[in-house]
Amino acid sequence: MSAFRYYLSNFKLRKTDGTEYAVPESYFLVDEAKADSKTITLHNIPAGEYPSFSFMVGVDSTHNVSGAKAGALDPINAMFWDWNTGYIFAKLEGSSPQAPGNHGLLLHVGGFKTPNNAIRTVSPALGAATIQIRQDRTPTIKLQADVLRMLTGPHTIRFAQTYNVMGAGTAAMSLADNYAAGMFTVQQVQEQ
Repeated sequence: MSAFRYYLSNFKLRKTDGTEYAVPESYFLVDEAKADSKTITLHNIPAGEYPSFSFMVGVDSTHNVSGAKAGALDPINAMFWDWNTGYIFAKLEGSSPQAPGNHGLLLHVGGFKTPNNAIRTVSPALGAATIQIRQDRTPTIKLQADVLRMLTGPHTIRFAQTYNVMGAGTAAMSLADNYAAGMFTVQQVQEQ
């Protein structure tokens, strides 16, 4: 694997009473090769107890159609298609002896138009833990992304057939279903 990157966005935290807080402008690009990109900080969350949270894997349709942005959404990050005007939600690149030709793998998942909407909302289970936001507490959630689950979720990805995905389509939908079905797990919720 030479590259594994993905967008996490539109974070929401749900309180015990069922109300949700949507974190504004929460767009983060995680590059598994860069340790600093794997720490995400959410600011100004209202005090309360949150037994669940969710986020999108990808970039919402509004930001997809409004052109390139700055920060995590800047095209310099090589996660924006100029030819297709939209963001690559998840990118996995590398090589496999099972892939034909030069054995290269290019799995670039994106697209938001029906029937090929690759945006997925993920709600990793916290178990018995809750996220408690207080003035004197700064909780930390250790979230793990397992790249193998992107390839072996509900759909088994076989590199002999699926080795070049660029945009929307059946293969991209299978990869998106996989990353929504357990690629992200909460390892720990820690109060500080």
